Amino acid sequence: MVTSDKKTAAEYADKLTRYSFIYLAAAIFCALFGAVYEFFSHGVFSFFMIYAFAIPLAAGTFPLLWIALRTRKHIGNEAGRNNDGWDDDGMSIYDLCHNEVETDIDTPKRMFHFPGSVELNAWESGIAAMTMGSIFRGVLDIYGTTNKLVIVYPVVGTVMMTFGLVSFIMGRAAIHSAAVKKAA
Repeated sequence: MVTSDKKTAAEYADKLTRYSFIYLAAAIFCALFGAVYEFFSHGVFSFFMIYAFAIPLAAGTFPLLWIALRTRKHIGNEAGRNNDGWDDDGMSIYDLCHNEVETDIDTPKRMFHFPGSVELNAWESGIAAMTMGSIFRGVLDIYGTTNKLVIVYPVVGTVMMTFGLVSFIMGRAAIHSAAVKKAA
């Protein structure tokens, strides 16, 4: 999603913040689940079960919260600007960011780029697959059995997360190249 509207960007930043707290809750749940499961496993443990909480924490909470906080920072830096992107003393946002004063050119407002629904769904599906695969592998390790199909979870999770990340980067690159062409 791309927007230059500060209100829409703030709403989407709030949405990503809520998602990051959902991932934090999932990480806490996985940590508690792993602790309870390990407690009743009679001294047998699995690192896959112990560290299953790290996947939603590192891949869900931190990146989404970083995007939301970075957006909030840029919205805060643009406080006091007019709707057309110009400050009261005649300097545009572009001028302030690049320390140049070009009053002949009307520069657009800052464009905010967020992961769209396809990117978010792919990323979230990858996190879910990797987390469930880690828990399933932990259960199998604790019971002392093996299964050849546990390799499917990290492979599918990695493919989904890679698809989401590449889609986000390609969208961001397309927006950047369009902005460069428009400025030239």
